Amino acid sequence: MRIRKKKWTKKWWEGNNSLLLENSSIINDIILIKNKRLNLEIGCGKGDFIINKSVNEKDNIFIGLEKDPTILAVAMRKFKEKINPVNNNLYFSNILAQNISEYFPKEKFKKIFLNFSDPWPKKHQAKRRLTHISFLKIYYNLLVNGGTIEFKTDNDNLFLFTIEQVKLFENFLITYKTSDLYSDTFEIVNNVQTEYETKFLEKNVKIKKMVLQKL
Repeated sequence: MRIRKKKWTKKWWEGNNSLLLENSSIINDIILIKNKRLNLEIGCGKGDFIINKSVNEKDNIFIGLEKDPTILAVAMRKFKEKINPVNNNLYFSNILAQNISEYFPKEKFKKIFLNFSDPWPKKHQAKRRLTHISFLKIYYNLLVNGGTIEFKTDNDNLFLFTIEQVKLFENFLITYKTSDLYSDTFEIVNNVQTEYETKFLEKNVKIKKMVLQKL
């Protein structure tokens, strides 16, 4: 469900663009200056996951990608108001997922997170799914050798579709796979929840997770 446009969004963006990665030169400058490992969440929503990851892992740089500018503004404001960072290691971007290879450098990302992506359930929408082989090829080029994709979903069909796409591409190894994440007590110790994940758990919906490693 889309969030309603908020009147404060445009003005707030104008005064807080230091957190926003708008072009490839800014992205490359951050990489060169900070010389840290990069991690990317595609579809960061209101930011709960990526904010908590950045707080827990100060030695890494995190980028939250969100196509909806209003939702992205909510995430950015939440980060600034709750964390009020001095030495910032979290940035945000309004770049579309299909265009990330035009902005982000190759072989610089340690992890890519896909959390509760839109399942695009209709057959003719398959190419829009963020685990379609066309997207897997993009992620492959962005990841360092041995880099990983961490994928979580509540959707059974998207989970099965992802397994099929990985088999087709053959350049990722599935190193972890579960159809019930919260039955794995070892794995959930370091698990960071998203907004959707919390809601699904309250409704007793099983969370699926998969980890793909670049070969």
